[in-house]
Amino acid sequence: MTRTLSESTGRFFVAAIALALALTAAFAVTPAAQAQANVGQAKSAASSLAAQTDDVRYYFSFDGAAYGGDYGIYGTPGEKMELEANLQYLDRETWVTVTVEDATIEWTNVAPKLNATASGNKLTINKLPKAGTYKFTATAYDADGNKLFSQTEKIVVKKSPALKIVKSSSEMGTIINLKNASWGWDNNTTKPFYTVTFKSLETGKTAVWNSKKGFTKNKISMSAGSIAGAGYPALIVQFDQSGKYKITAKLFHSDKQVATVSKTIAA
Repeated sequence: MTRTLSESTGRFFVAAIALALALTAAFAVTPAAQAQANVGQAKSAASSLAAQTDDVRYYFSFDGAAYGGDYGIYGTPGEKMELEANLQYLDRETWVTVTVEDATIEWTNVAPKLNATASGNKLTINKLPKAGTYKFTATAYDADGNKLFSQTEKIVVKKSPALKIVKSSSEMGTIINLKNASWGWDNNTTKPFYTVTFKSLETGKTAVWNSKKGFTKNKISMSAGSIAGAGYPALIVQFDQSGKYKITAKLFHSDKQVATVSKTIAA
């Protein structure tokens, strides 16, 4: 699911980045970091929810997929994948995300090539098939057998995403977008989701941005900050010196590098 910024929201983020750059902060903004701002989670029995009004909007969060599948579900051929479906909704009075404890989950229309095994709210795929798109449907029922919600999802299997570096400009600096690097690829536990290396072609000096730590090396004396709100990583950077820079991005999935790309830009 690709998320874009509205004009007003965009101005907010530009202002936020301006402050970060002024303070020379190097903090990575990721969906996981944003999620920490949520007010919390609660649990409730599905049977008690069946009588609620129609303004309840259920959805599934899939443990085992990066960010619950909010940015899509991605994997590589041969990879093992275990998904756990959790029925949730947002309580509009308290703005708390509620997880329905007693919902019964049924898995249907599972693509045969996935060779998946369903047990309760879990779907296990021991070995993802060759590159392609494979669908499944999860349906939740309450304790009385009443249907609460149904959702069809797809698993995109690729050897690697078609990673691209796209440069644009703003009043605050140069924006570096990592196109096609959906956050849905970020299921890493030890590795960062991505790194970006900046190399000055005039001096040979480098700076390295790590999505977990910010700058791990900065010999160029440049400033950078992550831009939140998109379905893929984006950095806004300021170079202390004009010139040409070679940018190399690396992407990691399941703690392994799956893509890399380089591009030379003028700053």
